[in-house]
Amino acid sequence: MKFKSSWSIVCGLALILVSGVPVFAATPFAITATNVTVSRSGTGSSQFTVTGVPMTGSIVMRCTFAGNAVMSQKVPVCPMTPPVAYPVTAGGTVSGVITFYPPGAAIPAAAPVAGAALAGALLLGLGLRRKGRGWLALVVLCVAFLAGMTACGGSSNGMSPGTYPYTIAATNQSSSTTPLSSQVTTTINVTVQ
Repeated sequence: MKFKSSWSIVCGLALILVSGVPVFAATPFAITATNVTVSRSGTGSSQFTVTGVPMTGSIVMRCTFAGNAVMSQKVPVCPMTPPVAYPVTAGGTVSGVITFYPPGAAIPAAAPVAGAALAGALLLGLGLRRKGRGWLALVVLCVAFLAGMTACGGSSNGMSPGTYPYTIAATNQSSSTTPLSSQVTTTINVTVQ
């Protein structure tokens, strides 16, 4: 009697393997993100999570407006240029934040870019210092640089009230030697009050 029950277990496992049904289910490659509500002149953030990363390499995040706005509408912007990349390992999970801004708002510069520009301004100022009154040139350069950083986005007159769809995409890229990729997307709503 024991022989027959063992035989049925073996046959059942063989049937599962032959049918192509996975015995152990892996976490599927997917992305989730939260909806956002912002005031007409404010900013808001969406929390995202990417699960079931299929390949070791990187996850590149993108955010795009997915609606049909007319020219007079001012919809939020989600600047991810250049696209934001996260290093990942196969089977991993990535979480982060996507921030939405009013169009024309000053958007914070990436720290490495700002640091490199400030270092360049300081080096230029130190070079001018040799000719006397270089400290004054250094101060002028730093003030001009900081003014340019805060004014680069222009001014914001507020966003148009409404609910707008955005597509959040996560592309999993393998190493540069084997450039494979896989992408998942989700749609969220950004509500301007």
